[in-house]
Amino acid sequence: MRRSRLHYKANRLWSSLVDMTCTIMLVERELAAKMRQGRQPEQKDYPQLPDYMQSLTQAVLKETTDSLRERQRPPPPTEYEMHTIMTTYDYYTALHDRLDAQLQGPVPNNKLNRAQLQKLRFDHVAEVKTAYDKMGDDLPGKIIAALDLAEVAIGCREYATAAETATALEGLLAAAGLDSSVGAEPSATAEEAQTAASHCIQSTPDIGRQNTIRLWLLLGVFRHMNAGYSKARPAYMAAYTKVREISNQENQPAGEENNDAEEWTLPLDPLSLEVCLLVHLADLMIDAKLLLEAKRDFMQALQRKRNSALVYLHLAHLKNLEKDEQGAIHDLQKCIELDPEGVLAHLRIAQIYSAMENGKYIDKAKEHITMAEDLVGGRCDVLMVRGELAFIEKRREPALKFFERATRADPKNSVAYFFRAMVFIESQRNDEAKRELEKAIEIYPEYSIAILQKATLSMNQDASVAKFEQIVGEVERAALCTKTDEDLDECAQLYVTLKAQVESAKQLGFEYIREP
Repeated sequence: MRRSRLHYKANRLWSSLVDMTCTIMLVERELAAKMRQGRQPEQKDYPQLPDYMQSLTQAVLKETTDSLRERQRPPPPTEYEMHTIMTTYDYYTALHDRLDAQLQGPVPNNKLNRAQLQKLRFDHVAEVKTAYDKMGDDLPGKIIAALDLAEVAIGCREYATAAETATALEGLLAAAGLDSSVGAEPSATAEEAQTAASHCIQSTPDIGRQNTIRLWLLLGVFRHMNAGYSKARPAYMAAYTKVREISNQENQPAGEENNDAEEWTLPLDPLSLEVCLLVHLADLMIDAKLLLEAKRDFMQALQRKRNSALVYLHLAHLKNLEKDEQGAIHDLQKCIELDPEGVLAHLRIAQIYSAMENGKYIDKAKEHITMAEDLVGGRCDVLMVRGELAFIEKRREPALKFFERATRADPKNSVAYFFRAMVFIESQRNDEAKRELEKAIEIYPEYSIAILQKATLSMNQDASVAKFEQIVGEVERAALCTKTDEDLDECAQLYVTLKAQVESAKQLGFEYIREP
């Protein structure tokens, strides 16, 4: 204890914490020995923690968190995450609907089952990819072919192909010496962001205005999903600027000639696409924790299109983050009013109701889940929310079944396996939980929370120093893969605790952190 205080005064914080941990571990062993002898420990047997203990642990935790954050390399989004994100935007749902209509053909009675439609989608992506691979050195043609491939892949739910194509597009621009990397941080002024957007537009080869819109929207989305906010913002704004040009031309007074007009072929009309891009910008601001700026972009979107279900859907997410649950529910109900077939609004209302006041409104949540099921049946996202509600109600077997059905609907859904693991842990079925976590990590090797949870299970099953040392490495890996500050803080706290215990046990010559 004395040595710990000396280290603390000399600002050797980690050494101070390890010495303190050594003291605690020694006292715990003495207390355990007394209890094995049938003696009841007295108050004086417990260690008196020093007055600096709280400030010491907070300082070490801050240093560790900052160090982990500097080395943090969040992984790219999984296909499940990409699907969850993209299906909330009108442009990509319209792409999907248009492609499915083309693949199924015009005959109403020729409706295909899910497997047949998926086969057609797969073949269509392969066909478009072949056309892209055959493109020569014509840069504009290559860019347009890449855009066709990326959008077909997104429309057909082949997100890995879309992500690879977006990366290839970045490479095409760079190889041609076209500097599209000028950025604008989310906190930059509107003028600075517009300057960066103008640079993007000026660096674009002559591919036509609509293809320019497609290019910068696509690059913006994938930069955004990979946390490249400073490059995503000008990309979105470049697309928005070109859409506004077209909208302004369409609104010219009757009789004025417009020689630059081209047939509009994108899946959304110009005004709806404007609004969609403003929502992308607002969501980027939310992810950058600039909520006031996000609200400004949402308000601008509503000024452009007052009755936009898309805006209300995403604005509700912002209000929920601000702990304004009633405001979020109001906006989601407005979204449903404007788009009665919108499933996501029902699911989000259900999730908000289920989390309010310890499940007080669970019946309202179930009502909205039923409405979602009436619209799309047992779709994967509906099954996931059904499982979450059953878990909240501690109906464990139904929860397991819903999550299992979700994995059958989408075998790449690592989140469903993680939730199954949580249900097994609640039921103290740890071996089964570990198997589910291993499946989740097999699908998504950088799944930080699954890695952390598996490490915690292992820690409770084997208290040897060798095992804890291995777990420290796993927790560090989880921390470096986290995508949110909350997850990083959770990993850092466990990392500090376990690492201090391992180093202390080694100093003391112990083979086990806790006696078997």
